[in-house]
Amino acid sequence: MFTNSFTRPHFAITGNRIYRQSNHSLRKSRTLATIVWIMLVSLEGNHVRPIWAQQVSSEASARDTRWQPVQQSVDLFAERHLDADQHYVRALQLKAVGDETRAEREFKDAVAKTPKEDKYVRGLALFYIDRGRYEDAIGVIAEHVRLCGVTALGYELEAELLFQQKLYGPALEAVLASLKLNDHNARMRQLLGLIHIANRQDGAAVLELQKAAELDPDRASTRYFLGRVLYTTGSYVEARDQFLACLKIEPSYRKALENLGLCYEALQDYLKATQAYHDAIALEETQKGPKHGEPYAFYGAMLARLGESEKALAVLRQAVAVSPKAFVANYHLGRVLLDQGQLEDSERFLLVAANLDAKFSRTYYLLGNLRQRQNRRAEAERYWVMFKDLDKAPENRVFPITDR
Repeated sequence: MFTNSFTRPHFAITGNRIYRQSNHSLRKSRTLATIVWIMLVSLEGNHVRPIWAQQVSSEASARDTRWQPVQQSVDLFAERHLDADQHYVRALQLKAVGDETRAEREFKDAVAKTPKEDKYVRGLALFYIDRGRYEDAIGVIAEHVRLCGVTALGYELEAELLFQQKLYGPALEAVLASLKLNDHNARMRQLLGLIHIANRQDGAAVLELQKAAELDPDRASTRYFLGRVLYTTGSYVEARDQFLACLKIEPSYRKALENLGLCYEALQDYLKATQAYHDAIALEETQKGPKHGEPYAFYGAMLARLGESEKALAVLRQAVAVSPKAFVANYHLGRVLLDQGQLEDSERFLLVAANLDAKFSRTYYLLGNLRQRQNRRAEAERYWVMFKDLDKAPENRVFPITDR
C-alpha cells in the first residue's frame, strides 16, 4: 500500500532515513484524503453549475449580484498566479547564481501565492531535497497532501526524497504509485530507470530510460544515463549516439564528453576518442571550483593501452593533481606505475584507490601483484583472496555508473 501523506503520525525520521509505520494508519489517511478531495470537488461542482446556468438564462441573470464574487475570485486567481510566477522565475535566477537564501524566499513566496500549483510546490520541495534539508522537504510535501489529498505529485516528491537518501525499495514504490496516476511523467520514468541501475537491472533500466527520452527528448540527463547503461551492457554504438544527443542538447554537460571518448575507444576509433578526451579536459579547465579528474584519467589510461607510457603517466599525474580523491585517477596511475616498475609510487596510489572504493575488485589484484614483486608473499596472498571474493559480484568489476 502506497501513501504520500507525510504527516508526522505516519512517518518517523531517524537521521536521514524514513521508515514506514502502520499500514492501517496509512490506508486510513489515504482514504480520508481521497474522500475530502472528492467532497470538495463535488461541492464546488454543485455551486458552480447553477451560477453558469443562470448567467445564460436571461438578461436578469447578468445583473445577478451573485456573479460578482465569482468574477472577483477569477480576477484574484489570475493576479496571484502571475505574481507567483514572477517569484518562481526570480527563484530560479537566484539559485543559478548561488544566492540560495533569497532563492528560497522566492520559492516560498510563489507557493504562498498559489499553494496548489504543482510547479511551485515541486520547485520548493526539490530545492530542499537537493540540499539535504529533508525535514523542510517533508513539511512542503505534507502541506501539499493536506491541501490536495492523494496526487501524482505527492508520490513524485516522496520518490525524490527517498531516492536521494538511497532508499531504493520505498522509492520504487512511490515512483510506481506516481506513474499509476500519471504515466506521462518523464522524470518519474527517468527515476525508475535510475533505481533499476542501482539494483543492477540494466535491461529494465534501458526500457524505462528510453520511455523517458520519448516523453522528454530534450532532457540531457536522460540521454546521459541511457548512454551509460548502454555502454555498461556493451552497446557501444547506441551509447555513443546517446552521448552525442546529450551534447547536442547541452554542449557543456561535463560527464558526456569523457564517456563519448570511452565509446569511441571501445569502438577502436582512437582519433575521435582522443578528440573527445581533449574536449572534456578543456571543458573541465574552464570550470570554477573543484575539478573532476576523470577526463584526464580515462585519456591517460587509453594512452597507456596504446603503448604511450610516458605520455600516459604525465596525464595521469595531472589527473591526481587536479582531483586527489578521484578513484579512477588513482587507480590508473597506480596501475601504470606498477607496469613501469615504480613500485613505491604505485603502492601509494593503489592504496588510495582502495580507500576510495573498497569494493572494486581489480585494485586488490594489482596490490597482490605489487606485494609479490616486493617479495611480501603473505600479503600478496591476502590481497588475492580479497580480489577473488569481491570479483564474484559483477558490480564489483566495473566503475560506478555515474563516475562521480
